[in-house]
Amino acid sequence: PIRFEAVSTNLETGEADYHEMHDYHDDLPYLIASSSMPLVSQIVEADGKLLLDGGTSDSVPLLHSMLTGASKHIVVLTQAAGYKKKPNKLMALMRQRYADYPYYLDRLQYRHYEYNRLYRWIEREQAAGRIFVIRPPEPVTVSSMEHDTNKLLALYEQGLAAAAQAWPKLQEYLAG
Repeated sequence: PIRFEAVSTNLETGEADYHEMHDYHDDLPYLIASSSMPLVSQIVEADGKLLLDGGTSDSVPLLHSMLTGASKHIVVLTQAAGYKKKPNKLMALMRQRYADYPYYLDRLQYRHYEYNRLYRWIEREQAAGRIFVIRPPEPVTVSSMEHDTNKLLALYEQGLAAAAQAWPKLQEYLAG
């Protein structure tokens, strides 16, 4: 009984596409698009839109959540405090692959600025008590294309431990 939205990036507009999931069979392309990484995944077509991973246009859809009127916001981050995203080293390849989508290329080109600005805002919102954040306690050394199952399992266990440690404070936040 919860609202579930998949966030992807519309290649033609460069904007985030928020799709509320109602029927998981019919809406499956939106879920696939929401995790379709640039360069390594095929472009997903859904309802006439060309879509890829939502992280390009809205890495953490906190503002979207706030605009929907939700009263509580739980943010699960994949990077430890202090992480700074750097410019994409594959931009030359991205420019070739996505040459037909200039607005999408703009998002890719400046994503690190938007990402780092978003993380600074998240820290301020957390400090003010308006959101609850769960994040890794130490820097993540596993790459987004990791194949070593031992490293992936260790990261998974680290995430479980971080969530378990946060549980009492999360209960307080939700009750308040």
